Amino acid sequence: MTMLSSELKAREAKLRNEQSERIERERRRVEKEKLLQERQRQREKEREEEKARRRQELLEAEKRAEEQREAETEANRGVYFRATLQAAPSDEAAAAARGIRRAQDKVVLPPSVGASLMDQDAPKNGPMLFQITTPGGCSTHAGVLEFTGPEGVVLLPRKVADCLWGRGQPVTGPVTVAYRRLEKGTFVRFQPLTRGFHDAAGDQIREVLEAALMPCSTLTEGDVLLVRVPPALPGAPAAAAPGASSGAEEQAGADAQGGEEAGPRPYQEFELMVQELQPHSAVCVIETDMEAQVVPSLETERALAELEQQRQRMEEERRAREAAALEALRLEAEAQAQAEADAAAAEEVRQARLQAAQAALPAE
Repeated sequence: MTMLSSELKAREAKLRNEQSERIERERRRVEKEKLLQERQRQREKEREEEKARRRQELLEAEKRAEEQREAETEANRGVYFRATLQAAPSDEAAAAARGIRRAQDKVVLPPSVGASLMDQDAPKNGPMLFQITTPGGCSTHAGVLEFTGPEGVVLLPRKVADCLWGRGQPVTGPVTVAYRRLEKGTFVRFQPLTRGFHDAAGDQIREVLEAALMPCSTLTEGDVLLVRVPPALPGAPAAAAPGASSGAEEQAGADAQGGEEAGPRPYQEFELMVQELQPHSAVCVIETDMEAQVVPSLETERALAELEQQRQRMEEERRAREAAALEALRLEAEAQAQAEADAAAAEEVRQARLQAAQAALPAE
């Protein structure tokens, strides 16, 4: 009987344990399902929020594009064109052989672009000019040579490519081409990148600049123009190489860096950066009189800046030496005053001891 009771209790305990385990497994399963459902709801919520964010961004981008289109259309007097085209080099020799003026910054565009602009009566605004921008944000302007290029491609001359990617860099990648109505330029300030331009051009700077601008249709602030100077212009001083330093205008830079005279050359080449334009940062230079200014070269400015930095360093070192000397004098004076005070105190102690000794002597 006792054995049967023990077996029943054992089975009962086993059943209770199994039931507890089933209940615990069910509880864990329910909790896991709730967790999975919560995660699913969270993912769905995040997906919906992402979709809403993207829809909002798309609406804002469309709004900005529409505002930009309206602004450009108004600025261009009712003409709008903007497209992303693949850049490729143009055949400049063909344009030169045809005797086309101002071909140095004229691009070749597809026929569809010409048709779009003609439908909008773009010639009413004068020469058809375009802003060309790389994905990296570099931008310049150009005219159009003709609308005979392959569809989806813009053919760029070397000057335009140099302004976008740097001198001698390959013409490659997509660019954004946008029609622009540009005002005629009234003022331009150039800065040579290297020294020697003023000496080489002499009194004929105006003629040299006019010759350099003649092949161009536009100028943009930040453009770099390649200027060729003949070896000997009437009335000009002896030509100097880009690294030379014989002119008064470049003398300060020469003091810092120096240079050597170069031998005779067919012509000298200088890169001039367009530092400032008026009335806007991009202008048309076709049939316009512009006031031109050429400031000291970037190389000279850097040399002057180095001289100024050196002068400042020397001045700081001089002030530091003076401060150190004054501090040494102050410490010496304090030490001397302390020594004198210590001596006076010692003398007072000696005198006090002397008086005490005298007072201790018996009276005579």
